[in-house]
Amino acid sequence: SQASLNPPQIMIGLRRGSKTTALVKKVGEFALNIIGEGQKGIASAFLKHAAIDGKKINGYEFKTEHTKAPILKDVPSYLECRVDKYYEGSDHDLVIAEVINAGVQTDHLPLDLRSTGWSYGG
Repeated sequence: SQASLNPPQIMIGLRRGSKTTALVKKVGEFALNIIGEGQKGIASAFLKHAAIDGKKINGYEFKTEHTKAPILKDVPSYLECRVDKYYEGSDHDLVIAEVINAGVQTDHLPLDLRSTGWSYGG
């Protein structure tokens, strides 16, 4: 007999009271776009509220695949996720989600917080 494999899971924190948090809680799915080195501009565009205009979100083209969540066409990789467990916290909510689809679009390394010069004050 073949052992069943559990789907991979990730854990993320979402700021309480944000529109993104409310949407993830309501819909139960999201896409995690992995921004690449040299793409600080993309990261900057999403420090504010996301606005969709046709097939662009905050000025960047997106597509959808297994969920209705936007996958940015310019990022190196992405994960599409379905919420498994949701825990409300004081300033952030904790989400444990199953990865239902993943893709690699380029071979660029991911952008890390240190290289942006920013610090997270969460």
